[in-house]
Amino acid sequence: MTREEFISNAVAWHGSVIGWQSTLSRALDVDQRTIRRAVKDGPTDNVAAALLGLLGDGVPVRVPAEWICGDGSDGGEYLVHTMSPRFLCLVLTEDAWQAFEHQSEGDYQVGDSVLCAFQWIDRRPDNIAMWMERAADALEGFA
Repeated sequence: MTREEFISNAVAWHGSVIGWQSTLSRALDVDQRTIRRAVKDGPTDNVAAALLGLLGDGVPVRVPAEWICGDGSDGGEYLVHTMSPRFLCLVLTEDAWQAFEHQSEGDYQVGDSVLCAFQWIDRRPDNIAMWMERAADALEGFA
């Protein structure tokens, strides 16, 4: 089980992204450091098997979509990455981006669009260029 599968299975089992690590450590009777290690590096075979046992049938839960692109309640278009590292960003046309007040060096051009106003739910990864490329590929897949 990869670390991403571990996280999505654990969150699905808990039913919320809030408080799942401490609840899971109690359910598996392991210390919280074991869970934090699994989140960082992926679970050991024993921890993965124990989590699958909690899920009942031992079948891993799958997040339905890694990427979601759609309109927010504010009328903006957003691209959301649902797996670790979770983040969302605003998708603007190049013209709209020129008028956007919150431009930053981290904004990323994809064809006629710009990905900007990134909000990181998980810790921002070190290999940010790879994630910008993946986000660009995902956005182009929605076109």
